[in-house]
Amino acid sequence: MSRPAGNGSAGRVLVVEDDEGIREMLKYNLASAGFSVQEARDGAAGLRTARTARPDLILLDLMLPGMSGFDFCRALRKSSRVPIIMITAKDAEVDKIVGLELGADDYITKPFSIREVLARVNAVLRRAAPDANEPKSIPERDSIGEFSIDRAAPTYSPSRAACTRAMFCSRTCGATSSRAIARRWTCTFAGCGRSSPESRLSRS
Repeated sequence: MSRPAGNGSAGRVLVVEDDEGIREMLKYNLASAGFSVQEARDGAAGLRTARTARPDLILLDLMLPGMSGFDFCRALRKSSRVPIIMITAKDAEVDKIVGLELGADDYITKPFSIREVLARVNAVLRRAAPDANEPKSIPERDSIGEFSIDRAAPTYSPSRAACTRAMFCSRTCGATSSRAIARRWTCTFAGCGRSSPESRLSRS
């Protein structure tokens, strides 16, 4: 059976497993799913590869020669947040808890279904990937001309801030019409109903 060449379109996976049969099986199926796969036979070699190759995800056995999977995870977590899925025959609850508390993102016990492994790999990668549709963070302070809005203030609300922005834009732009003055002093923004400038507004 020829080994498929993963093109890496699905991501880069490092397999740290001392059992050659399991390692080859994981490599074959991950490559078939489009992953670029690297491998290591022991914890020390896996740790070096993880630090230099910067994979998107690591499949990690626990019972490794030399450095255990627990020690691997503890050492890597000092410098990296790369997702780690532990794959091991250790199925005791305490082992699962220790693995997760050391920084593993998931835990799969042997024997396992390769379809489950692929599903968990994809799920962990989805959780780790930044969401392009997620709203960008809003700064705590915003400036409008010579004024600033403090969003960390206890009485801040987005609706009042929007209202205040509209009122003071008319002032800083030099508008002097009665309509601009009315906009400045009478707020009709939903949920606001104030008739004076926002009390949390302060001069920069």
